Amino acid sequence: MPRAYNLRGIARRAQNDLQGSLGDLSRAVELTPDIENLYQRGATLRALNDYKGAIADFDRAAELFQGNPEVYRARAEAKRAMGDEKGALEDYGRSSAIEHR
Repeated sequence: MPRAYNLRGIARRAQNDLQGSLGDLSRAVELTPDIENLYQRGATLRALNDYKGAIADFDRAAELFQGNPEVYRARAEAKRAMGDEKGALEDYGRSSAIEHR
């Protein structure tokens, strides 16, 4: 069932129903707090300009699987939007290092 909430949340975000997306993805995270659900909810939070919330989800996703460059790239974008250029550059560097292993 968490997968259904995840997929519907992604679809709602694509249709610009960000509140509906957040609700579905939050339910998916409640049921299964895995990298995919956290990453997708973080993406919705970023779209809602809740950069702190997005970074918190990306942090948790990175803890679960440190080898995913997309998580670091997404976190870098949220940090950049908050004005944390140094943190963004660090995360872009991590993402690049993982991709070039």
